[in-house]
Order: sequence, then C-alpha cells, then structure tokens
Amino acid sequence: MGVTQQYAMMPMWPQTNATLALILACVSIAAGGICLAIPAIIIAKGALQITDQFPGHPDAGNAKAAHLIGWIITGITGAFFALWFIFMMFAVAMG
Repeated sequence: MGVTQQYAMMPMWPQTNATLALILACVSIAAGGICLAIPAIIIAKGALQITDQFPGHPDAGNAKAAHLIGWIITGITGAFFALWFIFMMFAVAMG
C-alpha cells in the first residue's frame, strides 16, 4: 500500500518592485503628488517590462495599477500648475 504524493510545480516568477510602485502611487494621491508619482511611474515601468515577458505573472496587476495611478496624479498635478499659471498671469494683467 504505497502512497505516492504528487506535488504541483509552481512556476518561479522573477521578483519585481510592483508593490513598491503601487504604494508610492497610492501615497502620492494623499501626499507627495508628483514627487512620488514620477518615481512610481519609473518603478512600475520596470516592473511592467518584467511582467510582460511572463504571461500570468502575479505582479502584473499591481504594476499596471501603479503605472496608471502615477500618470493620473502626474496629469492632475500638471493641470493644477497650468491653471495656477493662467490664474497668476490673469492676476498680473489685471493689476
């Protein structure tokens, strides 16, 4: 009565910094703005390059979310500064 045990082979995924990028992107929403969003984008881009090579990589979702959130925060910050610049130019013109 021999009992054979079968083990499923788990694929070995290369590690990424997708979680770090997601944390930076989420913190940039509440504090830090573009100062944390840009590093989040850079780190997420590196993680995406790794996850794109391995379909089904468990960090792919985190990397995509961090990349998206980082760009959204960057866009919002850029729009804020553009509106601020327009407002200041208007204020200077009005005397």
